[in-house]
Amino acid sequence: MRKDILFAAVWTLALPKQGSNANERRFLRIRYVGDVARLSAGGKLLDDNFADGRPWLVGLARFAPELQKNELQLSIYPLRKDAPIFFEPGLEPKVDGAQAVSLESVELVTQYSVRLRLEMPTQKKP
Repeated sequence: MRKDILFAAVWTLALPKQGSNANERRFLRIRYVGDVARLSAGGKLLDDNFADGRPWLVGLARFAPELQKNELQLSIYPLRKDAPIFFEPGLEPKVDGAQAVSLESVELVTQYSVRLRLEMPTQKKP
């Protein structure tokens, strides 16, 4: 077996069912340490992210059909200590050994919207 082949750590994410409220949008905010993260459902790749030290924000609306039938799988490939990746100062991940992979947090974030109808006030005649 080759030592340079890296295997992904995999987590299953079960999301609560979403209602039919048109005024809300749901996102996943994923914080991880690794090289590449992939989100899939039912064996189909939905989205991926190359680590840059910032949280990965994934809009879920476009994946609604897949999410109704399947749970999400999150795969994170390890970050090698010697990987040629530029991280902004202060966003560098801590890699203790030869490589690092961890899932720090997954948050379900809901964005609400409200539409207002504005009318010009009627002016009173003197």
